[in-house]
Amino acid sequence: MPLLEAVERAALRGGVPFDARIEKGRSLTHALRLLWEAEEFDRIVVPAGAGNSGGFRIKDLTWLLTNAPAETLVLKPH
Repeated sequence: MPLLEAVERAALRGGVPFDARIEKGRSLTHALRLLWEAEEFDRIVVPAGAGNSGGFRIKDLTWLLTNAPAETLVLKPH
């Protein structure tokens, strides 16, 4: 949470609209589906997984890019 709050504060200082949400669900895709039903988004940014570092797996990214209701950006880990 401290990192998420730091990113949100930096974005706001730079004049970049930013709204981070944490949604509970049975899976990543289920949580996203619930969030999309409750809110509208201009852009969605998600991390791609790399090994055991977390992030979205290829199966979930495929679903996300097929079903996302807005422009979607996938960040590749270093």
